[in-house]
Formats: sequence, structure tokens, C-alpha cells
Amino acid sequence: MKAGVKVFQKAHGLHVDGKWGPKTQEVFELNERIQQALRDKGYTMQIVDGFKGAQTTANIRDWQGRKGLYVDGIAGHKTQNSLGL
Repeated sequence: MKAGVKVFQKAHGLHVDGKWGPKTQEVFELNERIQQALRDKGYTMQIVDGFKGAQTTANIRDWQGRKGLYVDGIAGHKTQNSLGL
């Protein structure tokens, strides 16, 4: 379990300590909300798993492009607002 937490933390640019603390939980929940919003809008059938991997990043980039947002694959405030978050 600790190894999996470390992988998640590293992939999301968090402090890697293997502990599921509040910041790790916050990032996980935001990823879930983004993935679910994309699904709810009929945009993707991606599984909502809370992990922002290559598929989620590609979906965000495509969404940004379609909405006329800056395309960087990062769901900042403007992207989140466009998703209704």
C-alpha cells in the first residue's frame, strides 16, 4: 500500500513520503471530480479512478482545446470552471 501511495504522490508532484495525508487526499478527490465531470458531460468513458495519468491528461487537453482554453493538460481554475467545478 505504501508503495502505491508513493507512486501516486510522485506522479502528481507531491511530497513523496508514502503517507496518505490531507494533500494527497485533496489531489485524489480533485482528480476524481475532474474525471467525473468529463464523464457527466458525455465527453469520455474513462474510469473514474482519481489518478491523473496519460488518459486523463489527454482528455483535459482535448477539452481545453474544444473550449478555447489554454491547452496544457492541467485542470487549473479556468478549466475547472468550464467543467462546472
